[in-house]
Amino acid sequence: MPQFRLFIVLPLFLTFISPIFIGVANAAAAFTLENKCRETVWPAIINNGASRELSSTGFALQPGDSETIQGESSWGGRIWARTHCTNDSNGSNFRCLTGDCGSGRVECSGNSSSAPPVTLAEFKADSSGADFYDVSLVDGFNVPILVASLGGGGNCGTTGCPADLNADCPSELKMTGDGGEVLGCRSPCDAFGKPEYCCTGKFSSPDACKPNNYSKIFKNQCPQAYSYAFDDATSTFSCIGSVYTITFCPPLPPKGRTWIWIVVAILAAIIMLLLGSIGYIRIRRRKLEEAEKRKRDEYIHRLTASESFTNVDEQTERREGDLNIFSFGSIVVATNNFSEENKLGEGGFGPVYMGRLLDGREIAVKRLSKTSGQGLEEFKNELILISKLQHTNLVRVLGCCIHEEEKMLIYEYMPNKSLDFFLFAKDKKEQLDWQKRFDIIDGIAQGLLYLHKYSRMRVIHRDLKASNVLLDENMKPKIADFGMARIFKPNETEAMTNRVVGTYGYMSPEYAMEGTFSIKSDVFSLGVLMLEIISGRKNSSFYDFEDRTLNLIGYAWELWKGGMALALKDPALGDLSDDTKQILRCIHAGLLCVQESAIDRPTMSEVLAMLNNDSMSLEDPKQPAFFTGRRALHNHDSTSSERGNQGAPLPVSVNDLSISVVEPR
Repeated sequence: MPQFRLFIVLPLFLTFISPIFIGVANAAAAFTLENKCRETVWPAIINNGASRELSSTGFALQPGDSETIQGESSWGGRIWARTHCTNDSNGSNFRCLTGDCGSGRVECSGNSSSAPPVTLAEFKADSSGADFYDVSLVDGFNVPILVASLGGGGNCGTTGCPADLNADCPSELKMTGDGGEVLGCRSPCDAFGKPEYCCTGKFSSPDACKPNNYSKIFKNQCPQAYSYAFDDATSTFSCIGSVYTITFCPPLPPKGRTWIWIVVAILAAIIMLLLGSIGYIRIRRRKLEEAEKRKRDEYIHRLTASESFTNVDEQTERREGDLNIFSFGSIVVATNNFSEENKLGEGGFGPVYMGRLLDGREIAVKRLSKTSGQGLEEFKNELILISKLQHTNLVRVLGCCIHEEEKMLIYEYMPNKSLDFFLFAKDKKEQLDWQKRFDIIDGIAQGLLYLHKYSRMRVIHRDLKASNVLLDENMKPKIADFGMARIFKPNETEAMTNRVVGTYGYMSPEYAMEGTFSIKSDVFSLGVLMLEIISGRKNSSFYDFEDRTLNLIGYAWELWKGGMALALKDPALGDLSDDTKQILRCIHAGLLCVQESAIDRPTMSEVLAMLNNDSMSLEDPKQPAFFTGRRALHNHDSTSSERGNQGAPLPVSVNDLSISVVEPR
C-alpha cells in the first residue's frame, strides 16, 4: 500500500487540474472525466493498457465537457490534467506548461527534476484483490481535482484536493506566466532539488524522510491527498470493481479552511440576527406607536363622551399617554374652589381661573361651561395638540381635569393676562409703549409662522384675537386657545366646513361667507389684530366717516387712501416721531393682510419680512374686507344677525362675540 501526502488551499477561481493515481482490482474499471474548470484542459493518462489509445496530444475537454474511458482488468496508472497547452499545425510539437513532465509526451514517466507542477490521481491494482486509489501532490499542484467511486466493494470513498492551492502557494514555489499570473505550485523537490525534499540519498527511507514545511502546508490545505513520498496511509481508499468519476475543478467548498466557512457562517448569522433585530424593533415600535395612537384615540373618545367621564381621586396629577391628568380635588384646592378672586376672565366656552398647585406651580384653568352646547370638539382638539406644539410664542397646555360633567384644561399661568386686558383699557394701555406693541406683533407673527410652516403638522388657529393672546411676565406674547384649530395634511392648502367657528370681526370673508379656510384666514386675523394694536381700539368699534359708519378696517383703509394713515395711531402712544416710519410700515402690512381676496394676502414668512426688513418694498394694498353699518350699531349693547354660510342665519354681536355654529340649510 503506498504512503500518501496531501495539500488543501482556500478555493479561488479554479484554473488548473490535478492528476490522480488509483489502484484497481482485477475487474475492469471505467473512468468518467469531467471538466468543471473555466478553461480547456487536456487529460493525460499513464496506463497498463487502456482500451483507448491516446495520441501524442491527448484529447481536449472544453469547460463543461466530459469523456468516459474504459480501463481493462488489472488496470493501474495515473490520470491528470494539463493546462496552458500549445501545439503546431501537424500536432508534432505539443507542449503544456503544467501537468506534463517536460518531455512533451502524453505518457509521462513520473517524477523528474524538471517536472512542471501536476496533481496526480493514482490508481493501482493489488494482487490481493484490493485496488487502491489516492491523490498525490508530491509533484506539485496545478488544478483542483476530486475522485469519486460510484460503486464496487471495499472501502470506497471520495478523495482529492478540491481546493485551489495556487492561491496560497509559497512565493518561492509559484510558477507564473508571462503576465505574472500563477499557473501552478511546484514541489519543493523540483524547486530546490535537495535530498531531504526529494527523499533521496540518505533520506530515501521512511524513517529518514520526514514531512517538511512545504509538505505540511500542502497537507493542511488538502488533508485527503498525500504530499511527500512517505506520507501516512490515511489518504488511500480501496475499491473492488468500481466506476470512477474524476472531476477537474470540482464545485466543492474547501475542506482545509473550514474555519473560514465557520467565520462566514457566523458573520452571516450575526448579520441576519442584526437585520432581524432591526426589523423586529421597527415592527415593535410601529405596533407600540399604533397601540399608543389607539390608546390616545380611545382616551380622547372617552373625554368627549360625557357619560364616560370618571372621577380621579388622586390628590396629585398622573400621566396618561402625553397628557397630565389632574385630579379634581387638586384643582379645587389650587383655585380656592373657583373663587371670584381667582377668576381671570371668561371666554366663549367658560371662565378661566388662576391657581397654585401644592408644589408651588402657578396654573391657569379653563373651565368648560357645563351648559355649552359647543366645546367638546374644541376640548378634544386642544388635548390632541398638547404634545405636538412647542414654541416660545405659544401657550403650553399642561394637561386636563375630568370629573363627572366637568371638563377643564390646565395651562401655564401668564401673569399679565391677555392682550385685550391692556390694549382696550384706558387706564392700562399706556403700559404698552410702541416698542412693546411692535414686539407683540412680531411675536404673534412668529407663533403663526411656526403653526403654518415649522410645527410637526400644519395648524390653522381660526380664532386669533386679542383675548387669545396672553402676555408673560416680560409682556412677551403667547398664542392661546387651540379649541377651534384645524390640522392640515402636508399637501393640503385649504379646506371647507359647514361648521363655521370663530369670532366675528376677525374672520376672513371667504371663511365667514363660504366656510373656506386656509393659512390666509389666520393672516387676515393677524391683520385685524395689528390694526387693533396700533390703534388701541377693537375692530368692532365704529367710526363716522363722510356720512358712513365704518369698522376699524374700513376706517384704516379710508385714512390710507387719503394719505392720513398715521391718524390711526393710538393717542396713548404720544409723540413717536422716531417711530413714524415703522408705524406706517405696520399699518401698510396690516392692510395687506386684510385684503378681501385670500390670494392677495401675504404668507406669514412674507409678513415677518415686511416687519423686519426696512429696505423691502411693499405693494400697495387692495380693497380690504370691511363693512359699513347703521349708526344704531354703534351701541355696544345691541346685536344683529347676518346671513352666514349658504344663507343660514349667523348670530353675532357688535362687541366681539364668538360664532358658534353655522349650519347649511
